[in-house]
Amino acid sequence: MAIWDLIAITGTSCTVFGIFLTVYAIINNRTLKSEAQTTRTILERMEIGQQQAADRTTKMLIDMDRRWQEAADRTTKMLIDMDRRWQEAADRTTKMIQDMDIRHQEIMGKITNMLAEMDTRHQEAADSIARLIVAEGERTRKAVGE
Repeated sequence: MAIWDLIAITGTSCTVFGIFLTVYAIINNRTLKSEAQTTRTILERMEIGQQQAADRTTKMLIDMDRRWQEAADRTTKMLIDMDRRWQEAADRTTKMIQDMDIRHQEIMGKITNMLAEMDTRHQEAADSIARLIVAEGERTRKAVGE
């Protein structure tokens, strides 16, 4: 085989191989474009899903913050109301204690007066009984002596 035949066979082989590579590249390019489009579509869907999830999460956080603020406001109002009621109850209790103390002083004064009056009556009764005993004793002496 001459060199020219070898060059011709090699050239033909290279041409066939080049055509094969070209066809393979065209098919592979279409497959890669299809896969790239599918990948882009998947990535776009993922991005849209992530954005929607981020939006929902943001809305949920805003809603939670609003609810927490409302709960904090209600709790603050309840605590203020409880404090006001406690103060009113403390004021009423103080007033009741003062009224009871006044009544206690009045009752103690009446009891003291009643005890003093009872003591006076008791003393008068004891004096009357003593006079009766003395009078009865004199009468008995006179009756015995007669």
